[in-house]
Amino acid sequence: RTLLHNPNASWDHPAYSMTARDNVPASLAISTERFRYIEYTNGRSVELYDISVDSEEWHNLAADPAHATELAVMKKLADDY
Repeated sequence: RTLLHNPNASWDHPAYSMTARDNVPASLAISTERFRYIEYTNGRSVELYDISVDSEEWHNLAADPAHATELAVMKKLADDY
């Protein structure tokens, strides 16, 4: 709500969102200032996007070894959630 009223407000933690199908959780998404991570509950692979350069989320970086550190950080945020 804070960011809706003031998009330039200070924000120091990730945003979490969930989707559901038939009242059952289907996915968890986590957004930081630079990355968006999506984890599906049905066993599908995870997704990782660098939204600072790919705001449309066209290039899934989850399998890219160059982004293994970011993937691990986002996975830990999901596990902790």
